Amino acid sequence: MLINVPNNLIIKKAETFDIKISEELKKSINENWIQFKAKNDKFFDSDIIIVTDIDLNNNILKVKTARYSDLIYAKTHKELTIRSLFSALFLKTIDDYYILIKNSYDGKLNLIGGMAGPEDFLNNSFDSSKCL
Repeated sequence: MLINVPNNLIIKKAETFDIKISEELKKSINENWIQFKAKNDKFFDSDIIIVTDIDLNNNILKVKTARYSDLIYAKTHKELTIRSLFSALFLKTIDDYYILIKNSYDGKLNLIGGMAGPEDFLNNSFDSSKCL
């Protein structure tokens, strides 16, 4: 889903920064991750930043942390919704070429960038250039 957001959007950590997942669901996520890793050995499980609430009236995006394995699970299971926060860059060279990345795992083209992690916050504020 694409939403037009204002330029002065504030990305704010939720009070409880970690998402809460039941032990039963954690077990399913772990089993799914083992199967995923068997086919995709270049990936690793780490903390990612996810969007939990969008308040466009006050220009606030609330975020929490989850694990990359949670995101992989959510892509194929409806009982968990994960929307990762990311930064991307559309780069045009001085000789009018655009720079894209070809994913090694599926061959699709992508923008330069990546998912946000806890290290991309400075003094409780998201630093999109650090994320890039």
